[in-house]
Amino acid sequence: SSSRPGCPPAAPLAPPARAISPWRAAAWDMQRRIQGFGREDLEATRVGEVAHCRRRRELLTWLAHEGGACGSCRSQVEETFWGQVSALPRFALAAAARDVAEIAAEIEAFIFAPDPDDFLVPRQSRDVGAEAMQFLADFCESKPGRPLEPEDAELQAFWLRCALLYSCSLQPGPVAEALVHQLRVGSRRAESSQEEREEELRRRRLRALAALMHVHRQGGIGQEISSYVAQRGGYLLQQLARAGDVALAAKAVEAIEVLGLLDSDSDEPDIPPQSRVRNMEKTADNSARSYRVARVGGA
Repeated sequence: SSSRPGCPPAAPLAPPARAISPWRAAAWDMQRRIQGFGREDLEATRVGEVAHCRRRRELLTWLAHEGGACGSCRSQVEETFWGQVSALPRFALAAAARDVAEIAAEIEAFIFAPDPDDFLVPRQSRDVGAEAMQFLADFCESKPGRPLEPEDAELQAFWLRCALLYSCSLQPGPVAEALVHQLRVGSRRAESSQEEREEELRRRRLRALAALMHVHRQGGIGQEISSYVAQRGGYLLQQLARAGDVALAAKAVEAIEVLGLLDSDSDEPDIPPQSRVRNMEKTADNSARSYRVARVGGA
């Protein structure tokens, strides 16, 4: 074939040795020719660079419209160009999906990251529980000159302190566990005689029962605390109702009636099964152990 004036002469394509499709061979030859023009004019002056750009543009026009030595060069160049253009949406979607995945991972890590304030809640609950244990121990302790039945002013001050402890944790557990502990705890006077220890326990439990009844009469938060005591220490009230002391048994029966622990079919207190009693005793032991550990740590 003959070449037109002003256009490079037609030259046969030189595809690589490995077997490839015709349109890839044409695209490879076009790239080789363009790169060849760039290397030849690398040391040219500014005028030569302008001429180089013009010749490059003429070469591209010739390859695209005349086809050179291959009649299908124009269609092959167009197929290569539109193939690249058609691939752009796939690359854009892949990049967008990758960016969205990274953003979603950052948002998920931010949302589900642990709040530093969450680690303060267990420590705060332990502190409130230890304070409630100490407060109930002081209130129920048998001291010289302290009346067996708390007076109204003393009960009112007791309730204000209980409400304050409840507001610190927003849970009935600390105050209720302290009340259950006072109903179950033994005598602290190991050096005293048996009669003195029994009298101390009797006075301590009478004051704890009076405090429990006063808390229940306050309604709302008070009934929430008393219900918690009924669940955790109901079996203790039923044991006290069968105690040999008349005053203590009468107070325990009154608490049982108010808290609704009587069996529906009889007037006798509802005795829980032994497995439930053992579980309740284990819970009370754990509470008492936490109280002793808190006291040792505070000291």
